[in-house]
Amino acid sequence: MKFLFISFEGNTCEMARRVQEEGNICHVWIKNENAKKTLSGMVHNVNNWERYANRDTIIVIDHVKLSGIGQPLIDAGYQVISGSKFADRIELDRDEGHKLMKENGIKIPNFQEFTDFSSAISFLNKDKKKRYVFKPSGNLDLDWSYISTDTEDLLERIEHKFKPKWPSGKPVKFILEEFITGIEISSEIWFSNGKILNMNSTMEEKKLLTGGLGPSIGCAGNIVWNYKQTPVLIEKTLIKLKDILTKEAYCGVLDINCIVSEKDNEPYGIEFTARFGYDALQAWLETTDGDTGKVLYDLVNGNPIHTDTSFACAVRVNVPPYPFDKADKRAGDLIRFDQELLKTNHYWFFDAELKNKQLQIVGVDGIMCVVSSKSDTIRGSIEKCYKNIEAIKSPRDIMYRVDVGERVIKEYPKLERAGLF
Repeated sequence: MKFLFISFEGNTCEMARRVQEEGNICHVWIKNENAKKTLSGMVHNVNNWERYANRDTIIVIDHVKLSGIGQPLIDAGYQVISGSKFADRIELDRDEGHKLMKENGIKIPNFQEFTDFSSAISFLNKDKKKRYVFKPSGNLDLDWSYISTDTEDLLERIEHKFKPKWPSGKPVKFILEEFITGIEISSEIWFSNGKILNMNSTMEEKKLLTGGLGPSIGCAGNIVWNYKQTPVLIEKTLIKLKDILTKEAYCGVLDINCIVSEKDNEPYGIEFTARFGYDALQAWLETTDGDTGKVLYDLVNGNPIHTDTSFACAVRVNVPPYPFDKADKRAGDLIRFDQELLKTNHYWFFDAELKNKQLQIVGVDGIMCVVSSKSDTIRGSIEKCYKNIEAIKSPRDIMYRVDVGERVIKEYPKLERAGLF
């Protein structure tokens, strides 16, 4: 089979490497100039994606903001995973995502959209008893999303950061969403040709440091599991979108992040991720039955995707100064690692390349790799994952959370008792 990965910043390079190792023809094009060397020496990075976009090639688009490439290919009948205008719209525009949930009977927190800061400040000053979450539209950096401790905290954040530092030339657009106390959980479906091919859930840690401290980095680690029958959690959320996804000819992964309220045990939709989720993807692939290329082939062709019932764990491994500065000074640092372990499929390298037969850091962003594992139990998957991390001998200043999965051990049973799965 032939594959073309169109990547925003190299997120699927390791997936491409595996597809290539399985004996497929595989090319990778990376949009972000700073990330173009990602996994060089390990995958076929190309400068021109158009040359490799053929009708007999499976085209994988790994991020939003790439619909300018993806949508014309979809309209022309190419085999394309993700990359549609619909996907961009529901992920990047917070208001559009909430409207889609509400129109299809998915419960959502109360929210208000704003296109200027003065109106938001007036709104917050009218009722200072409520707690809000600030969420920008347009896929800004992660530190622009902010869960306030109270109204005064959010007002200060708006006045001293958001208002004076809003990106130049970018229209002001954000929502204030009422905070709901409860358990955060994401669920996703793998969807193609009007059919749901697989269902799974993810519970992740978004903060950099153990204990939920430090800045949000999107995902520091997670636990993923599949469902063989549709759970109540997905019946109340993603199943309700089947008609619109069929109408849109959606092909790819759709994730909804929810808060299960402690008051009524109901899931409230927070946001969509209309693409692969990082690093849930790495954990989930641990549970698949067969080659990664076969998974992508089944997805684009609407075939059932075979997964097991294990729990999978993934932990992100970084090097300083991530996430506070560029990692260009780390370029050339050797990664002491038995390369035979790559064949075990537990290691997903990002900020790395193979040069002179040595695995080393490229210096893109400091996200060195993600390490994964699976087991029949949540605890077992966690222990195996951290044991796999120990195989990385250098750099010696790697950093990662040491409590990934502990929240899941406590909260999974609560969701189970609530009848959600």
